[in-house]
This record gives sequence, structure tokens and C-alpha cells, in this order.
Amino acid sequence: MMKRFCGILAAFALIMSFAAASGEEVFTLHNGTTFGMTMDEVKETELRAGVTVDEPDGGVARLEWKGKIAGQEFAHLTYYFDNEAKLLDELWYSFDYIAGYDTINTGLIKKYGEPDFTEISGECYGWSVGKGFFNKIHSVQVNHTEETAFGNSVYSDAEYSQWLIMQSDGSSILISHFKFVMNNAKRNIINREEHYVIYELLDAEKTETILNEIQQKSSDL
Repeated sequence: MMKRFCGILAAFALIMSFAAASGEEVFTLHNGTTFGMTMDEVKETELRAGVTVDEPDGGVARLEWKGKIAGQEFAHLTYYFDNEAKLLDELWYSFDYIAGYDTINTGLIKKYGEPDFTEISGECYGWSVGKGFFNKIHSVQVNHTEETAFGNSVYSDAEYSQWLIMQSDGSSILISHFKFVMNNAKRNIINREEHYVIYELLDAEKTETILNEIQQKSSDL
């Protein structure tokens, strides 16, 4: 795993050296949308593909659509926009069930290669606290029990994979795929299953923080 971490750093150095000369391919999301788009641009891009996204009233700036995604029924797509600039900085796919986790993870590995971080490596990164359940990924790395108003809830069957895609300007795209089951310990029933794929644009400062942590862990061994 540490060899792979060092590989990330080396690859980043090469990207910074040659991106200006070779040009950088734009990282595309659902139906050709890209980070940095305005809400209107996302709407227009999706509409050209036959998808009409809705803008919910109030709350966090976002666009939503429900349908079949990656072969999974009852999927939910959400575009999140920076509240100040109103530019696209996150894309979430949420699924009602965890049954398709392995299939989707295999597809992500085929597209982006082996994950940089997994529950096996014990590494995990995320910056979207407040926009949804992504902050939960930190607490479900190890199965645990949480007290709630409805009795104790047990998080179990947690798995995740993350990819860090470097960009030539020093920023990066963090792709997170994770799932967990929440059980009612008292009643011994499943309260809900959670399954997400999240694409998140990290600025150069956040990217550097991750790379420094990786380098420090490598230096410690």
C-alpha cells in the first residue's frame, strides 16, 4: 500500500511537469457534465441527454434526479454547488440497497484502477461534512454501536473504496464508494441500508493536505 502511496506522489509530479505541454483531458461526470459548471449548464447538458434534473426549494444549492443508474433501480443523483460561487463541486449517487455494491465497485476499478484507500488499508478522506451522510464514513470504518432516540443502532457490513485523481493545477478529484447497514439492536431489524458513490472536487490546499499525510505515513515506515 505504501508503494502505491508513493506512486501517487510520483504521478502527481509527472502530471505537473507535462500537463502544460500535452494538454489535460477534462474529467467528465454524468452525461458529460464537468466540475465548475453552473446550475444552468448542468441542466442544459443533462437535458441534451434526455434527463431533466430538478432544483429543490431552499437549503443547499443542488439539482436532483431519480432513475436507473449503473443498472441499479431506485437510484438518486444529486449535484451539489458551492453556495457562494454556485459552481458544481460534488456529484452524489445514492442507492436504496447495498446489493449492487460489488458490481459497481468492479466497474469503478475497471475505470480508475485499484483503489488508493480502502477499509483494509485503514485510510479514509472526506471533506463534505454537512451536505449529507458522507461524514458517516469516518465512523463506520469499524463496526460500532450508536445510541439514538429509537434505541441503540449498530453500523455493520461497512466497506469503502476511494480514488484520488490528480489534476494539473494541483487540485484533485476524490471518488468515494461506500456502504453500510444500520441495524436496530433492540429489535434486531435493519433500519436502513446506505450505499453511495461520491465525486468531489478538492482544491489544491486540501489535496496537498492528503498528499502530505500520505508522505508522512510513508516516511514513518
